[in-house]
Amino acid sequence: MTGTKKNRLLVFTIIMALAFSLTTVCLAKGPKYGGTLVQGFGVYPNSLDAQVASGGSSRVMVSQYNETLIDTDQKGNLLPGLATSWELTDPKTIIFHLRKGVKFQDGTDFNAEAVKFNFERIAGKIEPKITGPGKRTANSFESVEAVDPYTVKIKMKGPDAGILSFMHGWFTAMVSPTAVKKWGDKYLFHPTGTGPFILKKHIPGSQILYEKFDGYWKKDKDGNALPYLDKMKIMIIPDPATREAALRSGTIDMDQEIAAKHAIRLRKNPKIEVITIEGFLAKFLPLNTGKPPMDNVWFRKAVNMAIDRQEIITSIYQGEGSIPNGFFSPISWAYDPNLKWYDYNLEKAKDALKKSGLPEGTSFKVAVYNPQAKAEAELVQAQLKRVGINMVIDNVDFATFNSQYRRQGLYHAAFTGYPQTGYDPGFMNFVFHFSKGPYSDPSHPTMYDALAIQARSAAGGDREKRKEIFAKLHKLVYDNAGETYLVWTNGYRVFRSYVKNFKLKADQFSEATEVWLDK
Repeated sequence: MTGTKKNRLLVFTIIMALAFSLTTVCLAKGPKYGGTLVQGFGVYPNSLDAQVASGGSSRVMVSQYNETLIDTDQKGNLLPGLATSWELTDPKTIIFHLRKGVKFQDGTDFNAEAVKFNFERIAGKIEPKITGPGKRTANSFESVEAVDPYTVKIKMKGPDAGILSFMHGWFTAMVSPTAVKKWGDKYLFHPTGTGPFILKKHIPGSQILYEKFDGYWKKDKDGNALPYLDKMKIMIIPDPATREAALRSGTIDMDQEIAAKHAIRLRKNPKIEVITIEGFLAKFLPLNTGKPPMDNVWFRKAVNMAIDRQEIITSIYQGEGSIPNGFFSPISWAYDPNLKWYDYNLEKAKDALKKSGLPEGTSFKVAVYNPQAKAEAELVQAQLKRVGINMVIDNVDFATFNSQYRRQGLYHAAFTGYPQTGYDPGFMNFVFHFSKGPYSDPSHPTMYDALAIQARSAAGGDREKRKEIFAKLHKLVYDNAGETYLVWTNGYRVFRSYVKNFKLKADQFSEATEVWLDK
């Protein structure tokens, strides 16, 4: 073989080897490192301190840099988190065995003393101003003991069937004791956890920027370091139509808050994937039953019967949703199909208004903090006018809603919602119906307390017995017309097709620990 032929053969062999190599790379399945994931959200959280933050979307914001003792999968199965295992040694005692070798993002060791510090902080014993959703439960702990550096024993004042569910809530995130002590009142600007990302910068009401934490403890199933992403950005875009346009253009990669009509349109886009979670969110109108005229039970009944829920489903949710019969939707084990709620009936609504003794044109004021709820509120406003009730809408931000409706009770009602998955039904019922619960009626009625406590603490967690308790509580709420259920809506998680390994947790939201970009 001549030298020229040998050279040609060598070149051909190299070209074929390169082609095979490139083909192998292109066909190889698995994560790619690097890149920035951009998410769009409609509402900025009321706090970046996980133990203060409230509201479902807050979980996504704070869980990028925080973690909890227990993790979950989408079906609600409990998985090891910062605790590798746990056991209930009796109905009032739980022991956690902690993960070793984990550090907070400031270098502080994660250990039993850190867990003890965190639960005392959540309970408000270290900082009385802490008023997050976890405060009431943490206050029900008789003691939190660091048995040894990696074992924690919690003694509760009474049995709690929902305690393990509570432990994976974002509001029980483990934060760095060192950072809390260092920053004091400014900690919310320097939140520090054990999570996969470090919060680098935030512009209130606009955006939050994250960078990967190189010291993160978790590995993927093949032993590779996590997270895969270098950075992440959350952009606050209140207008749903603008977020839809941003998804189409690729300005954002994901939206975990998108409304039905936008999700339905995006299903037709081959570059975008849509996950539909049926019956995910209960939209309702919590009432401040101590503030006139909402203190009048017949007025509250008139409001309930004047609302055409099917019209809401058809007009606002594109026919995707269902009419509620109570607090729980069919995707919850606590759902009871035999329960009834107020039917739409204009004549009965007008009669109830007459029985209230209040004149036609009586007004009440509602807070609306989520831009997606604006159209819903305006439709309900028009429906109530048909019976002579004037509902005044006040559009506010989330922080104002929490302060002025939930804490100060300045509004008669509010448009909001709660998830039907992710947490024990007794826990959800408790936080909304117990008089001192974080999401309870601002007038703090105590008529539900005994049953709310029973449903949550039923020994052994017997579901049938607990459903009986839920039914009794439902009757009390019904007779009192204590709130107004509007619709069980679907949830939608939308992302561009190059976003890979998107996984939902039990609350049907996702963080970005194992997400990677196939760009």
